[in-house]
Amino acid sequence: MQVSQWSTSERRLREHWQHYWRTCQPLRGLLTFAYITGWRIKSEVQSLKWSEVNLGTGVVRLEPGVTKNGEPREFPITEQLRLVIETQAAKAERLLQERSIFAEHVFFWDDGRQIKNFRGSWLTACVKAGLAEQREVGKDAKGNAVFDWKATRIPHDFRRTAIRNLIRAHVDRDTAMKLVGQLTPSVFSRYNIVDTKDLEQAGQRLDEYLGTKRAKGRQRAGETRRFGVLDSRK
Repeated sequence: MQVSQWSTSERRLREHWQHYWRTCQPLRGLLTFAYITGWRIKSEVQSLKWSEVNLGTGVVRLEPGVTKNGEPREFPITEQLRLVIETQAAKAERLLQERSIFAEHVFFWDDGRQIKNFRGSWLTACVKAGLAEQREVGKDAKGNAVFDWKATRIPHDFRRTAIRNLIRAHVDRDTAMKLVGQLTPSVFSRYNIVDTKDLEQAGQRLDEYLGTKRAKGRQRAGETRRFGVLDSRK
């Protein structure tokens, strides 16, 4: 799973997520699919059926009425998606041959059941990856504090990441909105979170466009000239 396009705050957690990825084997395909497509996990990813996947045409298609907005949607099968789908298909084939169980959905548990509720597995993996924190949930009979774990990341975060990745891959906004299933630009913009690194890159691009970029070596990255008037700012 590539995480190079995450925001600054997300990149700080890169190692945690990589560890998480190693601990969530049963969910890896489902979450990778959500990470790439940005589709809604419960209604559009968990419910995905083999009849909606066409490796021949290279498209995953949701029919009208399946999506939240009621409109059909297609997503091109990228190389990563193809790997996910082929891996799931191989698992489904083994399940059918060895146990005569047909997995109707693309993402399923080891016994062929559709993955519906994975809250416990998500929390366990987040705890192992350092993406959870203990919070007081009450008191016991003796008045001692009782703590429980709460994940600091939610599956819906993949939707935000997918939108950011599409924009940074220079996919135009209208196409990106169609791919992830967003009807309004305002909602889309809320998901496309801009961080400090984005602003810095915007400044660099503006410099390049205006022809004012400093010559290489004239001033090293991170160096700032000192001005007394700026030092006096409060």
